[in-house]
Amino acid sequence: MPKKPLIFQIIGVVFTLVLAVIFSVSSLAKYDLQLVALLFIIYFFTKRRFGHSSGMLYFEAWLFVFIITSTVFSTGGVVSPFFFLLYFLLFAVALILDPLVGLVLTITLVIMFLSLSNFSANLKELLPVLSLPFIAPFAKYLGDLQRRYFQQKNELKHLEKARQKSNNLQAYEKEQTLIFLNTVFQSHLDDINDRLKNFMGDSDLEYLKHKVEELEKAFDSFEDYIEKLN
Repeated sequence: MPKKPLIFQIIGVVFTLVLAVIFSVSSLAKYDLQLVALLFIIYFFTKRRFGHSSGMLYFEAWLFVFIITSTVFSTGGVVSPFFFLLYFLLFAVALILDPLVGLVLTITLVIMFLSLSNFSANLKELLPVLSLPFIAPFAKYLGDLQRRYFQQKNELKHLEKARQKSNNLQAYEKEQTLIFLNTVFQSHLDDINDRLKNFMGDSDLEYLKHKVEELEKAFDSFEDYIEKLN
């Protein structure tokens, strides 16, 4: 998702929309097909160059705004057969950029249509324009859902990484503990085995009892440690 400030996104979309409207009502409108083809060629090469970077997302959003709005305004505006593309544009902008940008785009579109439309136009002709504000909240809602989905997805990734790190740390601690205890037990066992081979009487017997007690305490401590890790 884009990380630029909201005001940057709004200015970029509104400026692109105004530029598209100016182009569609100017004498350059007869070159709209050539311009669209050129924009798609530029888009193709920039897409290969920059991939899915955040800057590319902005470029995609501005490109969609320019192409769709210029097409609609240059083919009749309110009565354009391509007017339905504006509905898809509102959803696309809400999903690509901040959902609030879709609302701003809707308001700007309504203002542009009303300012360029003939005042003698009846309500039936203006009905598609009046339907845009009803589409915008739904587009914003879907954009919010998508944003929350990506946020939750990122949070789950962080939690999974933290859990994996904790598991790896526990496994390492267990391994190191086993190595340490194995060394300690082996030392005690070697000492006991040496005493048994050279058993000299009661003094060695007391020593062996003491060693056994130490081994029992060490084993109990090891069990408690393992339980805490689990």
